[in-house]
Amino acid sequence: ALRSRNSLNSPTPTPTPTVGKVNWDRTLTDRRRQAPRAQVVLAVQVAERDLEAATQQVQASAAALVSQRHAAEQRLDLATRTMDLAARQAAAERRRYEVGTAIALQVQPAEDALRLARLRVARAQADLIEADLGIDELTGDRLARYAPMLPLGRETPSGFPSARPDGTGPSPPDIP
Repeated sequence: ALRSRNSLNSPTPTPTPTVGKVNWDRTLTDRRRQAPRAQVVLAVQVAERDLEAATQQVQASAAALVSQRHAAEQRLDLATRTMDLAARQAAAERRRYEVGTAIALQVQPAEDALRLARLRVARAQADLIEADLGIDELTGDRLARYAPMLPLGRETPSGFPSARPDGTGPSPPDIP
């Protein structure tokens, strides 16, 4: 029996004799039938690779957010300790000033150091909250965690009453 070079996925066809040439009907018919299947298989493979890439991206994002949260916790701990030390130093300088062994110019740097330490604590707290929000966003827990804190039915800081999720209550005016 004759074999076609292009009939790799089909059984060896038997040629259909015609006058003056050999017709490979079965090979062409098999290829036509298998083309949609091959497209579907290829689409599934592409979807599997896309899913794998998305999974790896989510895992990398989660690892980065957990690392950011851990670093923020450490910064908050260190900033809190620094603030405690700065508060004690400022208190000691004020006592020295009240007793008369120090001048106001010696108290001011201690007060400035305390103010900066408080700012570092606030920044570390904000970083920790930001990392928590990122983790909540990635896990889908953000709304569940913060929905009870929303000011539904109360005045918002802008002065407009907030709309309720069920569609009742006033909503802000449309601004063109």
